Amino acid sequence: MEKNGSLSNYEFSRILLIKKFNYGETKKRVEATSAECQAIASRFDLISLDYFSGQLSIFKKRRSGLDLTIGGRFSASYQQSCVATLQPLQFSIDQTVSASFSLSKINNIDIDPFDNISTELVSNGKIDFGEFLIQNFAVEINPFPRTSNIDFINLESGSTKFPKTENENTKINPFSILKTLKLK
Repeated sequence: MEKNGSLSNYEFSRILLIKKFNYGETKKRVEATSAECQAIASRFDLISLDYFSGQLSIFKKRRSGLDLTIGGRFSASYQQSCVATLQPLQFSIDQTVSASFSLSKINNIDIDPFDNISTELVSNGKIDFGEFLIQNFAVEINPFPRTSNIDFINLESGSTKFPKTENENTKINPFSILKTLKLK
């Protein structure tokens, strides 16, 4: 994530200096350009990303001045290929996000693993909240998109129904079709 001690350039990079935030709440709205949408679509192997936007409330805590809490939502519309038919499928996401970031805990060896503190997108007092949104988007993408009208196809009969057995308690052997093959 870092190159030479600074945040690297991501497809949807929105880097902010933490110390420049005022204490209390700051609101940010971001939207991906068409070039950024194309780059994000390429990164996640999507057919297209029609739009991507996010609205965030960033709260800087007074006690240390180095801790931020981010909450908000992102929305996206994109196309993926069906894993079975390769037909394009349209999806929309509208998801809430939240996280805490801490500069004061980055160099602290005793970080509690149960703290909801993220340090990976913070470097040299800067935070990339655009990449934060994109990583949350990546979690929401369906890894195996399928059209709703896909059925099981029995290779023997061409039927779209599961084969019946004489005894319903008997398991269907998936290799039984191999019996029909002729040996050379």
